[in-house]
Amino acid sequence: MLKLRKIMTTLVLAATLLSGLIAAQVSAADYNWRFANLYGRGTAFGTLYEKLGSNIESMSAGRIKVQVLYSGEGVGTTGLLSAVKSGLITMGAPFQSMHAGELPAGIVEIGLPGGTDDTGAAGRNR
Repeated sequence: MLKLRKIMTTLVLAATLLSGLIAAQVSAADYNWRFANLYGRGTAFGTLYEKLGSNIESMSAGRIKVQVLYSGEGVGTTGLLSAVKSGLITMGAPFQSMHAGELPAGIVEIGLPGGTDDTGAAGRNR
């Protein structure tokens, strides 16, 4: 009886492990991207970036899975660009002007018509 119980337990564990492996293979995407932005959940831009992630998933036929990270979820606002550079996240949507020293286009963006005339205020309002 003890031997039969041991065999049954071993079979159940093996079946559980096998089904877990099969499920992981079926549902796993070829690529898993982390996409951080500086907007919160439920905001207009937050929703826009969430839709962008969904579009990437559908246009790649599920080969790319996009995990959208919102403001304060893992990467701080001022750390988005360096997180992309280091590979911590795959995609980032920063406020370019906050990274003007690292991203030369940030200077241009802040100087466009309709932009702020007080770059110091933009940095203080993070």
